[in-house]
Amino acid sequence: MSKPYDIFLSHSGAQKDFVEQLFTELKRQYGHYSVFFDKDSIKHGEQISPNILEHAKTCKLAVAVLSEEYLTRRKPPMLELAASYTASKNGKGVPCLLPVFLDLKPEHAKSSEKQKIWKITWEEWKRNETMSDRPEPRTNRVEPTVWREALVKLLDTRGPVYKPDENEYKSAFFAKKVAGVIADKLDELSKTKVSYKATNCSDSASMEHLSKDSIRMTAYADSPHVDQMEDASTTGETQMEFEWTGLKLSEGDENVEERERKISEREISINKRQRLVEVRERNVGERERNVGERERNVGERERNVGGRERDVGERERNVKTR
Repeated sequence: MSKPYDIFLSHSGAQKDFVEQLFTELKRQYGHYSVFFDKDSIKHGEQISPNILEHAKTCKLAVAVLSEEYLTRRKPPMLELAASYTASKNGKGVPCLLPVFLDLKPEHAKSSEKQKIWKITWEEWKRNETMSDRPEPRTNRVEPTVWREALVKLLDTRGPVYKPDENEYKSAFFAKKVAGVIADKLDELSKTKVSYKATNCSDSASMEHLSKDSIRMTAYADSPHVDQMEDASTTGETQMEFEWTGLKLSEGDENVEERERKISEREISINKRQRLVEVRERNVGERERNVGERERNVGERERNVGGRERDVGERERNVKTR
């Protein structure tokens, strides 16, 4: 499997057109973040369901584009949500779940009556699955209890809401808004306080080769995401293995955390500057189009005035003849 994506787009087939717009907007404006979109990210010859669920469990930000179809039309969207939720709950991935209320309002999604209907549908799927002659793989099984937990967790998170009755929230504009929210959330996640503990570095020789070793990333209890990680000790501290990216530390360097924080701040600053440049580029393009339109209008007026001048000249000649 390829490396984990920054963003995972979970959706129903009924919302495919909007999600395509969102995917295009993310790639155009925030190309430094990788995006998993099934239509684009699964190569020919790759298995669909295992790839989707694996990336749903390993992404940094799982985005659920909510609708009635998402919850009750077919199993895959809820399987994706459950995979992301379980990974987040177990501290094995997915630091954040983000709902996007496209064809489902938050108040409707939180309605106990609605949730009862959805649960009945899920339980019916479960019964049909149990009675089937072909048992589903464990990862593809309907789990109503887990699904409900995942939905409750998701709905407890604030997310963008589509308002079709407001002109500025037409589908394309909403896609731009959602893309900005996603980028801001990833920027925020990158600022999460982490400290690093080098392993296998008891002497200066191993310090010289630290870039080739694995190191431990430790998120302390004051991290806003520590509740999503599995406790490793009574202090509320947890450790996760990840690969060192090649930044070589000199012997005796005790300021790694500060350097890492400054790098993160610089990356965030670059991202914001990039977005500002893109906004300015769009504004310049809009002004250029406006100038072109005015030039065409002026040309049309000049032609009209010229035509009127010819008509007046013709009338003057007719008067003289008479």
